[in-house]
Amino acid sequence: MSALSKTIGIIGAMDIEINALMKEFTDVKKETVGGTEYIIGDLYNCRAVAAVSGIGKIAAAVCANTMIIKYGADAIINTGTAGALISDLAIGDVVVAKSLVEHDVDLTIFGYAPGEIPGVGTAFLPCDETLVETAIRSAKTLGYKCHSGIIASGDAFICDSKDKERIKNTFGASACEMEGAAIARVCRMYGVPCAVVRCISDTADDVSGVVFESFKYSAAQTAVNIVSEIIKFIS
Repeated sequence: MSALSKTIGIIGAMDIEINALMKEFTDVKKETVGGTEYIIGDLYNCRAVAAVSGIGKIAAAVCANTMIIKYGADAIINTGTAGALISDLAIGDVVVAKSLVEHDVDLTIFGYAPGEIPGVGTAFLPCDETLVETAIRSAKTLGYKCHSGIIASGDAFICDSKDKERIKNTFGASACEMEGAAIARVCRMYGVPCAVVRCISDTADDVSGVVFESFKYSAAQTAVNIVSEIIKFIS
């Protein structure tokens, strides 16, 4: 996937997770769809579309769908922050999702696995292997400590140690956030490759709200730096 014949979608939930990247766009056009502004232009010799989706799975899914249907995104990268679920991850470390799961989906009463949605066939939504490898390589090139594994998404900011342990133990997840699995599910529906790159901003426990406020800016910038490196590599 190189040059301007392909379009890469880049989604961040918050301004701080994507604004720095938007400043690198050239030949820019802006459009608003459903209340969300989309930036279309050239980014490091790639055609790209970027947007601040808003927080949560619904907003992220709508944004991913729009990028694919309206702007013809050939791949989507989700960037942002995440809470650490495992002790191996420290604030500032990078997590690249191998797969994602919706930790707030529960139809186990009907015989489905935790996180599994009927018709999908699995609770775990894989990311594109080539993009995952490129993301890991990019993180290491920039000198970041990088982990790859399962990221769990749900419509809640995890700030309780019991919730943290439940998500980690139920899904084997390394980190949690609020959008990635929704984006991965939309991409799966359309057969579009995706990657989710997150930097740890907190430890998803009883003090995570305070810790997040202290580290959200630096964590968001780290993730953006890696996405920039990914785009440069594939261009």
